[in-house]
Amino acid sequence: SVDLVHSSHVLEHLDGLAELMRELRRILKPGGRMVTLVPHFSNPYYYSDYTHRRQFGLYSFSYLARDPLFRRQVPLYDGDTGFVLVDVRLGFKAAPPM
Repeated sequence: SVDLVHSSHVLEHLDGLAELMRELRRILKPGGRMVTLVPHFSNPYYYSDYTHRRQFGLYSFSYLARDPLFRRQVPLYDGDTGFVLVDVRLGFKAAPPM
C-alpha cells in the first residue's frame, strides 16, 4: 500500500509495539521502509513525560526486527515482525535542563 512509514516521537507513547510493527509491515509495499525517531532513555526530559510507556536504547529495535547490524544478538520475544534493521543512529541533541 505505502512506500514509507515515518514516525517521530510516537512509539514511546504506545502499548502493543510488536503488534503495531507487524501491522505497519503488512501495509508497506515490498521494499518499503519505516523511519522512526524515539527518545533515548538517557534524555534528561524522558522520565518527566508521564505519557511515555516505554524507554528506548541502542538495541531496542533489535528485539523487534532481524538485526544484521550489531554483533550482540538479542531474542525476538514477540516473534518476527517482518522488519530488518538497515540503520540505527544514536544522537544526543537535547539541551541540558536549566
